[in-house]
Amino acid sequence: MEQPNRDEAPDSVSEQDAASARIVRRVQRITHEPVAMREAPAPGIAHVLEAPAFQGDFWQLGDGLFGGWAFDPRHPERKLAVELWLDGTVTSLVRADLFVPELREAEGTDGCHGFATSLKLSSLAHTRQVSAYVANTDHHLGTVHLHSTGSSRPVKPEDIAGSVRWVGGIRVVGWARDRVHIERTLTVSLFEGSRLLAEVPADMWYEPGPDEPLAPGRHGFDVTLPLELADGRLHEIRVLTERGTELAGSPIALLTLGSGIEQFGLADSETSSKDAVERLAYLERLMPSSLPLTSYPDWRRAYAPKAPELAETPRIAAVVFGPPEQADETLQSLDTASAPLWTAVALESLTVGGVEAWREARAHLVEEGSEIIVVLKAGSRVHPAALAALAAAMVGPDKPALVYSDSEIALADGTLLPRFKPAFDKERFLAQGYLCDLVAFDAALLPELDHDESVSDYGVVAQVLAGALAAERPIGHLPEVLATVPAGSTEADADALVAALPPLLDPERETHVMVREGLLFPAIRVRPAVDPDALVSILIPTRDRLDLLRPCVESLFAKTAHPAFEILIADNDSRDEDTLAYFRELAYRGVRVLPAPGPFNYARINNAAARAANGRYLLLLNNDTEVEDRDWLTALLEPGSAADVGAVGAKLLWPSGLVQHGGVVLGSHFGAAHAFNERQGDEPGYDELLQVTRETSAVTAACLLVKRKDYFAVGGLDERLFPVNFNDVDLCLKLRAIGRRNIWTPHAALRHKESASRGQDANAERQSRTRRELNALRLKWGETLVADPLYSPCLNRDAYPYTGIAWPPRERALRRNLPPQPNAMFKWLS
Repeated sequence: MEQPNRDEAPDSVSEQDAASARIVRRVQRITHEPVAMREAPAPGIAHVLEAPAFQGDFWQLGDGLFGGWAFDPRHPERKLAVELWLDGTVTSLVRADLFVPELREAEGTDGCHGFATSLKLSSLAHTRQVSAYVANTDHHLGTVHLHSTGSSRPVKPEDIAGSVRWVGGIRVVGWARDRVHIERTLTVSLFEGSRLLAEVPADMWYEPGPDEPLAPGRHGFDVTLPLELADGRLHEIRVLTERGTELAGSPIALLTLGSGIEQFGLADSETSSKDAVERLAYLERLMPSSLPLTSYPDWRRAYAPKAPELAETPRIAAVVFGPPEQADETLQSLDTASAPLWTAVALESLTVGGVEAWREARAHLVEEGSEIIVVLKAGSRVHPAALAALAAAMVGPDKPALVYSDSEIALADGTLLPRFKPAFDKERFLAQGYLCDLVAFDAALLPELDHDESVSDYGVVAQVLAGALAAERPIGHLPEVLATVPAGSTEADADALVAALPPLLDPERETHVMVREGLLFPAIRVRPAVDPDALVSILIPTRDRLDLLRPCVESLFAKTAHPAFEILIADNDSRDEDTLAYFRELAYRGVRVLPAPGPFNYARINNAAARAANGRYLLLLNNDTEVEDRDWLTALLEPGSAADVGAVGAKLLWPSGLVQHGGVVLGSHFGAAHAFNERQGDEPGYDELLQVTRETSAVTAACLLVKRKDYFAVGGLDERLFPVNFNDVDLCLKLRAIGRRNIWTPHAALRHKESASRGQDANAERQSRTRRELNALRLKWGETLVADPLYSPCLNRDAYPYTGIAWPPRERALRRNLPPQPNAMFKWLS
């Protein structure tokens, strides 16, 4: 073995002593499992291993190639020697004297402290890890972990400076980090050829996957490229740091259709085949483009509403609620609209006590023969096409009882914030009154208010909604921005909304209402009483991993206020003695441990546990979760106890505090995606949705409450088509298909180390399984996946929902929150 020069070791150490020290350390290494840090030295050579506070790093450059740097800040002119160890055995020595530009800038030296070396692939064939140490010291520079198969390629190279990926449209996201000074923010540049497209700091919060070699922190970036790249052509984009280092994943092949098939001149072409147009339209749906929300002014100009032609002009009456000095501006905007206004009345909002004024206004509207009533806030301005668009939406054989539109909020500084809304969501109305910016309804539903009822836009609309729901009449959403609404007083809005809620609450359940105010909108929490005797069966699949299971179970015992619950652990072939001992301990505490042998099939394991459960409710829970507060189960039961509610999901946070689950949105890459993954847990989110209970198409089974009878009514989780992935999405869609609503609540919060117990789907076998199950989801629920009624067609449909605007928007016809149906071929299979 090559020996270092004498001047590379501390002056007090002889070459013979240094060699002896290495021999002792070698014996210690061979008799232990490989570890990243050295064992403590033998007492007789303790003086040999004393070393200055070295700095350095070590990484893999390629198959058999390794490199790094080593530096002594006490003696910056010194060139260190580095030992390389394979599975605890020292094999070679290399001098750290190569030029590293970061070191020259950071430390003020000549920068010649880097090293690079090659190792024979044959020697790496059965090696599990390669470590580097400053020679003759115990200072560990780093360890590269290799595949257990003996491949010389690490699971994730530790030399990586960052990574980047395309998430759809003209948007790319990733991370970049300075390997020497991790607190430093790098600048990331994006090029097409030699042309600089964008330059951004990598300073956004980034939550890495379990196989990524960095901790959570502010080293992420999110870039929207120039719109001109959305031309239907292939573009190769290179992504580099300011050091010139190309990020993993670069170059990116970007292809997007920009402003839709119109740009190709085919949409209106008589000569183009219908099949060609349909193919392009289908491709556009699967490859959506998006712009950041800050591009809303451009989107607003490009996709302004157009007034439809009306065969007949119905008699339209407007009711404007709010201060008289603001009502004049609203009435003027109505007067210039495309459809003639029959009559209008203006009323001040009076939560209680304004009944006489309302009755007078109502009598006037009836006398005028009004057919459609439009309700809006004083100070609002309607688009010239608004009344015609609403009137057109209200006619037809399936005449809606009520139609509401999208809107924009005007801030004091003139900024316009788009409110792209879902199809009707009762839970969100109770929390935010979200649809009251501009509403049209059938005049036959014009309510007669009692003395104790709210005279406000919220009060009138709540009465109309209650009547429409009782009569099972349709409620429609028109995804067009038809009104500009000034930012109002959240305190006044919250008080008015609370006073308006009684007609929509369950008269059979005692209900408490907590008044909360968001930044721009109310954030009311409706708390119906929960039966304290309602037994909840908590089902936790596991295989060993006591480090995850114990904190999960102990948090349930320590932080669950709801008194009636049982815990069932579905044991999928645990072998670890400590885990088995914990099972025996739990048995004495009333926990049932159910054997669930065989290959991992999440759906089968949960179905078996559900059959053994005694509870009225089932709670599917991952073993890598921990409860945050005592009220969590009660918060799930509050909406979950309603007869028409199917699944209820919780707010899940990564250990760093970033949101892991804020509901599931359908359509991302023709599949499904968790919402608000890029948000911190205490942020309000788009339209302040992270603050309110709301309906969603699906929730994750990492924490999912469902009535036992509903679970089995739809066949539980599908063990054949979705053994591991997407079984929760499929379950939720099956629940919606039988008329149930799925709910997400922020008031039940848990920590979640996503897939920590089974790992991410990173290897080839798991990726293949994920693809198979995603294809099954697409085949079964195809049309549903591209038309999520609880997500706006004007919002982006890439990997990060609620972060951008769809460019172009998808179909903006009148829509309803209707139960989905699986494709015909699956009905008999189910």
